[in-house]
Amino acid sequence: MAGGINPFVYAENNPVNFIDPNGLKVFRCCRELRVNRVVDKITETLDLKHCFLKTDTKEAGMGPFEDGPLPLNPIGIKTKITDHTGQSSNSNREEIDNVDEDCVNRELQVGKYTGRWAPWNNCNTITNDILKKCKKKCE
Repeated sequence: MAGGINPFVYAENNPVNFIDPNGLKVFRCCRELRVNRVVDKITETLDLKHCFLKTDTKEAGMGPFEDGPLPLNPIGIKTKITDHTGQSSNSNREEIDNVDEDCVNRELQVGKYTGRWAPWNNCNTITNDILKKCKKKCE
């Protein structure tokens, strides 16, 4: 019941189509970028996506530090972990195996500063870094 009073939150209130009986799955979710028509067309052509992580209790990823949409030129802007609740339903989801969900939840602290946006520090690199850090070790 760590997810709250709603027992079906793990399945986005749709337990017929989505299952996670133990509430331990971690998903990498990716969706189309929504910045403006010019940037959206470029990212669509290059097949670039906005990616974030979803667990049974959190849905979060990188976003602008000052909230609001990503600017036309995001290079150098401050970023943080932002709440992405509800966005996974409009995203492609990939279940990630052998990841410690508690570790992912600790890393997805909304408001946590994630540095300045750069090609080497963006939503994709942040999600990959969290998944790598939280990968379960063989015992």
